[in-house]
Amino acid sequence: MNLIKILGSPILRWKMRYLKRFRRALAETQDLQMQLLRQKLLAVSGSSFARDHGLHASMDLMDFQKAIPIAGYDRIRPYVDRVMQGDHEALFAAGTRIIMYAVSSGTTGPAKHIPVTAAQVGDYRRSWTVWATGVAESYPDVAFNKVVSLASGWRAGTAPDGVPLGSISGKLATVMHSTLRLTNVLSPRLAEFENTRSRYYLYLRLAMTYDNVMMLTTANPSTLIQFSRWGDLWKEDLVRDIFDGGLSRCDDLPPVLRSMVRSRVSVRNPKRARHLEKLAAANDGLWPKDYWPKLQVLGVWTGGTTTPYLNLLPKHFGDLPLRDHGLSASEGRVTIPLTDNSASGVLDVTSNFYEFIPVAEKNSEHPTVLLAHELDPGQDYFVILTTSGGLLRYDLHDVVRCEGFAGCAPLLRFLNKGAQFSSVTGEKISAFQVAEAFRKAIAHLNLAVGDFTLQPVWGDPPFYRLVIEEGSLQERAVGEKLAVMMDQFLREGNLEYHEKRKSERLGHIVTEVVPTGTFMILRDNRVRDDGVSLEQYKHPLLINDMDFRFAG
Repeated sequence: MNLIKILGSPILRWKMRYLKRFRRALAETQDLQMQLLRQKLLAVSGSSFARDHGLHASMDLMDFQKAIPIAGYDRIRPYVDRVMQGDHEALFAAGTRIIMYAVSSGTTGPAKHIPVTAAQVGDYRRSWTVWATGVAESYPDVAFNKVVSLASGWRAGTAPDGVPLGSISGKLATVMHSTLRLTNVLSPRLAEFENTRSRYYLYLRLAMTYDNVMMLTTANPSTLIQFSRWGDLWKEDLVRDIFDGGLSRCDDLPPVLRSMVRSRVSVRNPKRARHLEKLAAANDGLWPKDYWPKLQVLGVWTGGTTTPYLNLLPKHFGDLPLRDHGLSASEGRVTIPLTDNSASGVLDVTSNFYEFIPVAEKNSEHPTVLLAHELDPGQDYFVILTTSGGLLRYDLHDVVRCEGFAGCAPLLRFLNKGAQFSSVTGEKISAFQVAEAFRKAIAHLNLAVGDFTLQPVWGDPPFYRLVIEEGSLQERAVGEKLAVMMDQFLREGNLEYHEKRKSERLGHIVTEVVPTGTFMILRDNRVRDDGVSLEQYKHPLLINDMDFRFAG
């Protein structure tokens, strides 16, 4: 029995008991949710935010809902700005420890900085433990062999109060138990450096030395596809480096990162290198399904618009089961899938307090607001979060479908980010960001352009097309320049979009010129089909449906 199994077996047995407790808790959803609401109110007790909104820990649900209207990030932005300057009691109870600020793209303004408290790290860690233990329950060998986890860094910068800025997924990778970290091929510290091709080469260089990798996990399947393609593209260099104990193609790696991995990459492994060389020759390329023959499962998001990527996974990784990560955001985790090949997950009723609004009532003046146990199977809802991180009645803008119940907790499937969002590879573009990028682009180019629409297009890689009517452009070259500037300003205004473009998971924007009158046909069709008046009609600046076709 290897050291990992000796150290890890007792921990895994303890985790299994934890998973059983979570499952039992699902029967107590209603009571647990009320307890969590009180905890979240205590987390902001005595803060400026609590005083400004008349909040106190003993208030009941009805008073809470009256005191705090549902809203997005803009409501707490002024308080977060004060927190980041060192005034932590602007939003939190005295003594609250801020671990980091999770940076996420703002939908109607600058980037969002989501405070992550010590209590919230505990919530995240607990929910990921349930998820990981569910995987180990289905695949016991995964717990004692190698896992490749691709995550972003959690210390990409520093706020004025000295607290790190970065990705919550990167932080969570650092708080797993030390014995469990032994199975992870890639140290979470590697993700703290700039996301370049060199970093991915280093990942492949480290990971391809092992033949007992049993699981790969990352947020988006597009990352897995790109990871696999780069492995094949760089196969000659990788094989040579593994043979010689070298590290090429990494000239821009900072010295501290080279120092961290020197002892691992300097080990010569001629036997593994020759085996990889033979695999490449026999299989017309070097693919994970061949050099990691013991792969058992992929942990990756399968909801929303990921279907085209999911269809490509077998070519690269073999016909493997997929364990969805569940709906998880910088603001908080929502669902925990416990079965394979399904985007549905049980609501994490032990971490956050949740409310739901039926999609049809989202824009109503007084929409119906439901609790977790009140949802109806087959119906779609917007998710409203109250967390340990100072978010109260926070509109996540995510649409989910209730697909049944586990105990009294709903099983939810993520559908999309709402009509005003598009996310193919995790870029989460909003219509507001599109409008701002277009406004800046035409101002920069000194153009007068009429209506337009941005739409995702599946490709290799996928990209967005800028649809403009022929009569709006003096010449086609103007449209190409406009697409370049739109791309630039979207990268400046959306961190996720910038990262996906930088890592080549998204291509550049392409202009498509359609006949004059196309948008009028679109308007007439939508007025007819949606039953709205001409006065109510709003031209869509962003269409998130890849299959939508403009009539012309």
